[in-house]
Amino acid sequence: MAEAKRRASNLVHKCKRLKRTTPYGTVKKRHWEAVLEEENYRQPNLKIAYKLTPAHLKPKGFQVMNVPLATEVFGHEISVAMAHYQPYCEELKDSTATQKFIDLVFNLIQAMSSRIPRDALYVNENCRRRKAIQEFLEFLADWEKLEKKIPVSRSTLTGLKVTCKVL
Repeated sequence: MAEAKRRASNLVHKCKRLKRTTPYGTVKKRHWEAVLEEENYRQPNLKIAYKLTPAHLKPKGFQVMNVPLATEVFGHEISVAMAHYQPYCEELKDSTATQKFIDLVFNLIQAMSSRIPRDALYVNENCRRRKAIQEFLEFLADWEKLEKKIPVSRSTLTGLKVTCKVL
């Protein structure tokens, strides 16, 4: 799962086009950068995504393999910050698809890394963690139909699908 988190983070900070077309719409690296700018320079006293730093978006050296950094890029507070700043910040006007993508990956991470029984994954059809994993798998299937090449290797994508496969 750590590898999957790191690969998801690579989508943000290592993509060459700086934007990706997904079933939700276009996900842009610029949206993360806009949140960082908004919080650090325009609104330094009000921080919603307080964990987001330049190291998250432009990691140096071995920071690329830092799983906590990768996980924080997809934190719920990042999508909340985007939604909060969306009316005020011109770069975030079209960030709805990015917000949905962040929430999707955040829910997957929560489902795969629960440590207490209350948040555990159950076989029960009503389990919200199970639904999050199924939603992610459906998203991947739709994304593969939409784009010929998803920005992760074929073997990583296959490994992620096998890891996420639910009974």
